[in-house]
Amino acid sequence: QHWQKLSWMVRADAKAARFAKLLGVELALQEGEPRRALVQLGVDPALESASERLPRPELMLLSQAVQRLPPSPASQILLASTLQRMQSWVTLNPADGTAWHQLAQLASASQQPLRALRAEAEVQAVQYDYPAAIDRLKAAQEFARQKGLGGQAGEYIDASIIDTRLRQLEAQVKEALREQALQR
Repeated sequence: QHWQKLSWMVRADAKAARFAKLLGVELALQEGEPRRALVQLGVDPALESASERLPRPELMLLSQAVQRLPPSPASQILLASTLQRMQSWVTLNPADGTAWHQLAQLASASQQPLRALRAEAEVQAVQYDYPAAIDRLKAAQEFARQKGLGGQAGEYIDASIIDTRLRQLEAQVKEALREQALQR
């Protein structure tokens, strides 16, 4: 009731109305109603109808809502679409640890373990925990070796990215250790 009253009171102020809408989405999620959250975000859970580019707060809330939907063909389509949006976001904003975390959860929910492990590694890298990031990437490599990639093109791409990223992080760690040694 209070949220509805607030929304009505700020309807003439676009910025305040947006914040009220976001509050409504958070309340819907807190109340365990992901479909209501999606409707408030302007997404029809039955039809993927959200705009391609969403501001970060809306994208984060969309990710949370999609993960809470019961399994269905429509929710799987929405999950895939949200995963793609989140992937685009982290490509443009690689230092956004929260977005990488959301990507890891979306990839896991989408049965994409390599992408999930890589995203978990990026969370650690953003936090400057390079040993943990390297550990996650090595775990992803081992998973890919054990599982085999089954000919799925997306998994080959993910595995290649993991290999490249592992080499980059290992080189960063070696360089940092070399600089520390020179300073002593």
